Parts: sequence; C-alpha cells; structure tokens
Amino acid sequence: MNTIWEYLSFAVHTFLLAIFVLLSSASDSRAGSMDSLNITQLSYQPLNTHSGLYHAQDSSGDTWVRGHIADSLLHHIVLFQNRSIHIMDYDLYAYEDGQLIRLKKNVDRNGLQVKTRYPVYYYIPSATEYYINIRKSDPHELQLFTNEIGRFGQSASLIILYFSMYYGLAIMVILFNVVFYLIFTDLRFITYALLQLSIFLTFFYEDGMLYYFSNQEWILPYFSIWNTSASCVLAAIFTYYFLDLKQHIPFFGKLITIAGISLLATASLYSYSDWWGFNLISLLIRFALPAFCFYQASKLFKTNPYARFLLINFGLLVFVGIGYALYRRYDLNFLSIFNIHTLRLASAIEIVAISFALIFKVRTIREENARYKTELRHYLSLLRLDKELEYEKNKQETSTYTRSAPTDRDQFMLEEIQTQFQLTEREVEVLHHIWKGDSNKEIAEKLCISVHTVKYHVGKLYVKLDVSTRSEVRSLKP
Repeated sequence: MNTIWEYLSFAVHTFLLAIFVLLSSASDSRAGSMDSLNITQLSYQPLNTHSGLYHAQDSSGDTWVRGHIADSLLHHIVLFQNRSIHIMDYDLYAYEDGQLIRLKKNVDRNGLQVKTRYPVYYYIPSATEYYINIRKSDPHELQLFTNEIGRFGQSASLIILYFSMYYGLAIMVILFNVVFYLIFTDLRFITYALLQLSIFLTFFYEDGMLYYFSNQEWILPYFSIWNTSASCVLAAIFTYYFLDLKQHIPFFGKLITIAGISLLATASLYSYSDWWGFNLISLLIRFALPAFCFYQASKLFKTNPYARFLLINFGLLVFVGIGYALYRRYDLNFLSIFNIHTLRLASAIEIVAISFALIFKVRTIREENARYKTELRHYLSLLRLDKELEYEKNKQETSTYTRSAPTDRDQFMLEEIQTQFQLTEREVEVLHHIWKGDSNKEIAEKLCISVHTVKYHVGKLYVKLDVSTRSEVRSLKP
C-alpha cells in the first residue's frame, strides 16, 4: 500500500511539473501574410468528415480549409468560432467589402479585446466563402460555428449554464471525498477525489476554460495525453482499493509503477518529438490499464456487488467516451448523440452513483467493525473467566511492574485489539492509559509527547474503534 501511495504522490508532482514546463514552452506561432501565397488557387479536396468543407496544403506544409457561410448572414455582423480546443492557433481569411483579408482575432467591431473560451472573429461578410489556415493541425478536429452575434450569445449562455452545473457537482464531490478521507483515512476516498479532479480538468480544458482564465495565452497541445494518462492510472488505483483487490492482484504495486512510468515516458517523448508512434504507444497503455482492471472486476461479478456496480457505471462512461471519440473523429450523423454534453452527463451520473457506493461501502465496513468489536468483547470476557485463576497466581509478579506498564491480562487484550483494529504502537499505549483513567495531560506527561499529539491519537482511536467517548473506549476492557 505504501508503495502505491508513494508512486501516486510522485506521479501527481511529476504531472504538475510537466504542465508547468508545457506552459512555459507554449508558443503562439503565426503564419506569413496572405500576400506570400495565393490561397484561393490551392488544390482543395472535400473534407469527408465535414460536409461543405474543403482542405488543401500549401508549399510550406500548412493546411488550409475552405468553407461557406449561409447567404442570410451576408452584410450582417457575424461571429466566427472553432469550438475545438485542439485547434486554437489558426487564422481566418474572409471577404469584407469585396477584398479577402486576414481578420483580427479576439477583437470586436469596435476594436476592443474580447475574452472568450475559444478564439473568435467578428466581421461583416461580403461573400459566403472563407479560408482558414490551421497550420499543421488535423482538419478533422474542426468544430466550426458561425452566426449573428445575438443568436450566438443565446446558445453560448445555455452551454455555459449546462456545464456549470456539472462543475458545481464535480467540485462538491471532490471536496466531500477529501473530507471523508480526513475523517475515515480510507484511501478509496482520496483516490476517487484525485480521479474526479483529473476528469474535471479534462472537461475544463475541453471547454476552453484554461484558455479563458489565462487571458487567452495558454494553448496546451499536449494537455490531453498527460491528463488522460493520469486519469487511467488513478482509475486503476481506485478500482484496486474500491474492490479490495489486494488478494487477487498481489503484484498491483509493480504493475501500476511500470504502467505509470511508461505513460510518463511516452507522454514526455510525444510532447517533445510530436511523433505519432509515441502517442500510439501511450494510447495502447491507456486502454490496457483500465481493461485489466475491468477484467479483474468481471471475475468478481457474481460474488461482489460492488464489482457489478463499478462495471455498470464505468462501463457506461467508457461506452459514451468511445462514442464521443468516434464522433469527434469521423463526424457521422448517427453518432451525433455522443457529443461532449452526453459525455458530461454520463460523467455526472457516474459521479453521483460511485459517491453513494463509497458512502455505503464505508457504512458497511463500520457495521462490520462494530460486529467485530462486539465479538471481541465477548471473546475477551470468556478469556478473562478462563484466565482468572492464572492471573491471580501471577498477581504478585505483576504487582512489581511500574504503574505505566500494562498487566498480563491487559497486555493480552491490547494485543488482541491491536490486531483486530490495526492500531499503531502509540495508539495502543494511549488506549492503555485511557483504560487506566488518565487524562490527556497525564498521558502526555507519561509518554513524553504534547497534549495536541495525544488528542490526535485519541481521535484516531475513536475512528478505528468506532466510538465517540472515553467511556466507550473503557467499555472495551472486560
């Protein structure tokens, strides 16, 4: 467990460092002026995945896309935007007053700077044809929207309202899981909180919020490969803890370490070389890791209700995620239901369902602990009766012990409770003194620690023994 937790901490710090490096090295490249090439004379071919769009390459290897706007928008102030975070650095050329010009980005008709989630262009078209220079980007990633300012604003407001509800839910669940972890010290909660944080950042990035809050400066072309890698590792670790797979996968620590290092290496190499082979290797690992966990969960499908629950909820999210990836890549009409909003809805359903499952599981564990505690009390009571005679014979010997040392009988019971509830040595010492009726100050003096430290250990004892008062702790001593 310690190995897994140490790797998780290392992975989080490395991920944040990599993001910092990417932000530091991000550049805002610009193409040459329109006069340096005749964009209208390029050999344009239909873009099969987007009806009405045509693409071509110039002599420098840049990709150009030609499109058309509706006739009804001519001679009106329109707003043009590509709502894909994967193509943020592009230039728009359009006809104004009969001339093909390169338009200014993120500047309205009054010359004022506009703050948006994606780059935006305002202009009054005099012809329906326009051209986009997307550099070396994949034209299949384009998600173009053009409309009058008023109508565009209405649709954007609805979209913001929709995903703001998801953000509120995700933040609430992340905070609740952090609080539950601090209360129960259960790794299920903290790993799920980190997993949801990673998924939250994915949507935050895809929605253009990083671009928006960075004053339109952060263009992170490799963010997805880093963040999805972190999500896959966290999903595997959460599955391991949630389904208690320690007995089923004793080598999980080594597996997750190898997978994490491999993802870290391929993401780094792809970020600096941009070679598709590293991206493919990373993609295979990102699919293989959750697939392995799904396989382990399927083996417990009949015997473990939590395995069934996890497979159904994560399976729904994976199914919608695959549909979304296919739709974004191929733009097929029958896949239009798998848009970003459907993926967000599936994620929200998974968040609520898994959160309730976690709470129910911890409740079940607490009930089991209570039952074990009752059984332990009964066992210790019987043992006391059986050993009473032996304790009396050793009374003279035990009386020579110091006041702070436990008797043979107490020592035996402390060892049993330590094993049953996984207490640390310090917690056992504090428990012994509570049984003797010592106050926190007296315990601090005898153990040579601060009163604050004593209170901390007492709180940990309350959680592990599932009690809330000192009298309940003393009642464990038969």
